[in-house]
Amino acid sequence: MIDNHSWDELFDGKLTTLDQRPQTRRAMRRIKVPVMIVVGEKDIPAFARSAELIRRSISSADIRYLPGTGHLTLIEDPTQGV
Repeated sequence: MIDNHSWDELFDGKLTTLDQRPQTRRAMRRIKVPVMIVVGEKDIPAFARSAELIRRSISSADIRYLPGTGHLTLIEDPTQGV
């Protein structure tokens, strides 16, 4: 799967839109649909903290920690699923 990915998003500027509009707690509180946040058990602490901040801001959010994985959880161990 990784070898077949073009990685165009790294070069066409689409990723730059991710940080142009910071998501405020106020905006996240408006989210009412169920949200699952997937975090690798071995991910760096900053990402785990970010996931917890998101979970606190979205009342319908839940965090699932995938054991034995880092940042790319579903690529590292797709058998765990979500």
